[in-house]
Amino acid sequence: MPRKEYKKLKGRQLSERTAEDMVNLLNTSLEITQFLELCRSLKGMQSTSQHRYTTRSKSKVMENKVEALEQQNQDLKGEVSQLKKQMAQMFQVLS
Repeated sequence: MPRKEYKKLKGRQLSERTAEDMVNLLNTSLEITQFLELCRSLKGMQSTSQHRYTTRSKSKVMENKVEALEQQNQDLKGEVSQLKKQMAQMFQVLS
């Protein structure tokens, strides 16, 4: 279904349930039939899309957390090297 028709049907503000209640096998309008087909096709696409986006979102969150941990690791390494220098100076003073 072309995008233009999709927008037209979407603008009707019919819910899928309302449209299904209006269905009569002998006298179903073409608009309602198209709307129901669109809703069913979108449901199938939506479940696939949600998984893909959720996965992408989680991977981005994990990437951010890994970057934060790497930065924290670098900071700690700097602090440890600074403490080692201070301890070396203290040993020199004591000896």
